[in-house]
Amino acid sequence: MVAVLGLGIAASAANYTIDEQSIDAMIEMAEEVSPAALEAQGASDVTIHLGNGAQPIVAWILSFIPVTGWLAIHRMYMGTSILAVLLNIVTGAGFGIVYVVDWIVLLIGVLDNNIGKYCNNGRWLMWADII
Repeated sequence: MVAVLGLGIAASAANYTIDEQSIDAMIEMAEEVSPAALEAQGASDVTIHLGNGAQPIVAWILSFIPVTGWLAIHRMYMGTSILAVLLNIVTGAGFGIVYVVDWIVLLIGVLDNNIGKYCNNGRWLMWADII
């Protein structure tokens, strides 16, 4: 509860600034894409990614906090399947085993600055080739 309150206070709007020149430059460089143009190019399955994807440190922090770790919030952040999240919740994060292994695997991902193989991974045991 204290951590959530602290994050809420730290995320104050006063901590953010807007660089209007960068925004204007980004809009000028943008290219408009219509659905018809995508179909003409043969792009049938288009995925839109906002930002740079899941950040390793954020995923690790979410897995480290007991409440968010047991509720698989880090899994939702990384884009896993809803079935994997439900299995995590129902089994108590694999009776604590999945919770600990997720924490260690994501800590290694923080050190390597790469959790790509765990993002959008629909398996319950995201670090194993089973389930």
